Amino acid sequence: MSYDVIVLGLGAMGSAAAQQLAARGKNVLGIEQFTPPHDKGSSHGGSRMIRQAYWESAAYVPLVLRSYELWERLERDAGKRLLTITGGLILGPAESQMVASGIAAARQHGIAYTVLVPGEIRDRFPAITPLENDVAVFEERAGYLLPEE
Repeated sequence: MSYDVIVLGLGAMGSAAAQQLAARGKNVLGIEQFTPPHDKGSSHGGSRMIRQAYWESAAYVPLVLRSYELWERLERDAGKRLLTITGGLILGPAESQMVASGIAAARQHGIAYTVLVPGEIRDRFPAITPLENDVAVFEERAGYLLPEE
């Protein structure tokens, strides 16, 4: 048998790529080094954080936004809740790379967020004790996934 595409590694990204290619009519072979499910990759475990204001690089944001659509579709298809929206924080000095780049990514892609100062952080999140010069970027659509489901 011949294949249009061979996907090596069936973690979160590999599985998603294989599924999307197959849905487009491609003949796909997925090869996983370990017997699934396994704990050898970044997608294992009971839960995984998901967020949109991707501070590491705004270039990832379109992929992340698409992943939300695909997780919601997978929930419908599976009849299971997999994605829970809780909101999420990026916490640190305003000039830190995480905070500044998170805000820049959110602005560039129209992602809803709020910047909180220390008093607001303490009021909304009493378990957090921010430093004097900390701010928190609250991203409304952050949450967690249940990947093993």
